[in-house]
Amino acid sequence: MPNNALCRVTDRREQGDYVTLWLRSDTLAAAAPGQFCQVRLQGEGFALRLPISIHDVDADRFALLVKVIGQGTAGLAQVRPGDLVEVMGPLGRGFSIPQSGRVLLVSGGIGYAPMKLLQRRLRPGCITRWLHGGRSAADLFPADEQFSDDGLAARRGFVTDGLREALAAGDWQRVFACGPHPMLRACAALCREFNVPLEVSLEAYMACGIGVCHGCVVSAAAGGYLTVCKQGPVFDAQEVNWDE
Repeated sequence: MPNNALCRVTDRREQGDYVTLWLRSDTLAAAAPGQFCQVRLQGEGFALRLPISIHDVDADRFALLVKVIGQGTAGLAQVRPGDLVEVMGPLGRGFSIPQSGRVLLVSGGIGYAPMKLLQRRLRPGCITRWLHGGRSAADLFPADEQFSDDGLAARRGFVTDGLREALAAGDWQRVFACGPHPMLRACAALCREFNVPLEVSLEAYMACGIGVCHGCVVSAAAGGYLTVCKQGPVFDAQEVNWDE
């Protein structure tokens, strides 16, 4: 069974609808890029946990990037340094870590969360470029190139527009992506077109987080279904049936 513990909040930072929480845990600080944890406020009893990607780590702490989109995330975003949060993890399958080569990172909105740790863990032999997109300036974070629907604080358009241009202009060996399903579906189509391997981190509603309830399944290209929480959340894009 994965580790389940009360973790103390050590730091909290706000950015609009997003909050970064740092919590202390040696176990979670050892998480691989792309893994996630199941989170519940202390004292919530039988309330369902929230699945949240590991955003960053240091020696004995890990960070969560939380976007306020409902009652659960709103409650989590209100915790303060010194508070305790119930955390189960690390969970799931993370990204592969190439030793060298030219690597593109593509994220959209809260899909930014797992990419920061991935970027830090890529080997020095990798040449990387990070493209990030959001609906507006409120959804933008530091990256090599930013895209937004309104174009007020970044280049107007979709992050997949930048991906197409990058794939057409450069010799990229691998792409890693995380974001909304339509964005990932478009990334998969582009990487097939340019014959570049793609790994995606899927977003899904999860209840158990360990592959028991099968509430987070997606259609598999080979037939049947894949559990996002246990067989993922990171998949080779060719494993997923993007037509469903």
